[in-house]
Amino acid sequence: MKKNHRYPRILKYGTYQRYEFSGQGQIRIQRFLCKRDQCRRTFSILPHPFLRFTRLTLCLLTVLLQLLDQQVPIARICRHLAIGRTRVYWAIKKGRRILDWIEKETKTEPVWAPCPCFDPLAHWSAFIRMFAMHFYPQRYGPD
Repeated sequence: MKKNHRYPRILKYGTYQRYEFSGQGQIRIQRFLCKRDQCRRTFSILPHPFLRFTRLTLCLLTVLLQLLDQQVPIARICRHLAIGRTRVYWAIKKGRRILDWIEKETKTEPVWAPCPCFDPLAHWSAFIRMFAMHFYPQRYGPD
């Protein structure tokens, strides 16, 4: 049976703003709408290094944990990254969970990538989908 491609099932559906890595500027994130009768949901495909429902980027979480491993005091990390102490403690907890999960995933078969940052064009959208299913199963389904 031939599919009718005249009417797209996924349409661009506006945009929203997200802070850049530095936290100073903002970038525009494209929203999409699934027009299937069963779905009718909106979604976005986040560019590297943005994570769903996480205000800090994967790169910032990685840098934060590297500074912590180097025994840099929390006060200096806060000044260096220009974020508050409460947010740093939250980021440490969240970052460890994420990086532990990434390490676990790199040991599975088939391996999706040693790290999504090495080749973001090839791996980022698959990584972000797996990330959402693992950390937010109530919204995206279990992994």
